Amino acid sequence: PPEPFRLITLGRAALATPSGSEDESLGSRRRKLAVLAVLALSTRPVSRELLIQMFWGEQDDDRARHSLSDTLSHLRRVLGREAIATRHNEVRLSPDAPLVLDVTEFEGAARDGDHERAASIYGGAFLQSVGVSGSAPSATRSSAASALACPAATSDADPRGGWGGLRPASGRRWG
Repeated sequence: PPEPFRLITLGRAALATPSGSEDESLGSRRRKLAVLAVLALSTRPVSRELLIQMFWGEQDDDRARHSLSDTLSHLRRVLGREAIATRHNEVRLSPDAPLVLDVTEFEGAARDGDHERAASIYGGAFLQSVGVSGSAPSATRSSAASALACPAATSDADPRGGWGGLRPASGRRWG
C-alpha cells in the first residue's frame, strides 16, 4: 500500500504528503480540508445535502452543489481517484484511502497512556484555523472531533439531522 497522507486538524488545518511536506494545492483551502476532516471522522456516509448545508449554506443550490463537486474532485486528485466514494446522494472516505489523522493518533496515544506522544501530536484546538467550535464550552478536542463527525451523538444535534451547536466560532459558514 502507498504511504499515507496525514491530515493535520489539531491547531491548524493542513494535509501533509507522504514525504512530509504540506500539500500546496490545499494549503489555503481550509474549507476543502474541513470537508476532508468530516469525511475522515465520519463512521458512516455523509449526505451531500448535509455537506452543502455545513459548508455552502449561504450559496444558491446550483453554486453550492458545484462547490461540493469541485471540492470532492480536488480531494480525489490529491489522495487518489478511489479515496472518495459516492453512492446516490452520499459521500464517504474509502476505508482504503491513504490517510491518517493527527486527532486519531492523539486519541490513541492518550488512550494508551503515552502522554509524551500525545503531547507531541497535540498542536492546538481541533480545526482551530477553520473556526470550528464545539457543542459545549467544556467539550474536549476529541469530543469536538466526534461531534463534528457524528452530530447525532451530541446533545445539541438538531433532531431533523442538522448540526445544532456546531458552527464556526465566527458565526459564519466554514471557509
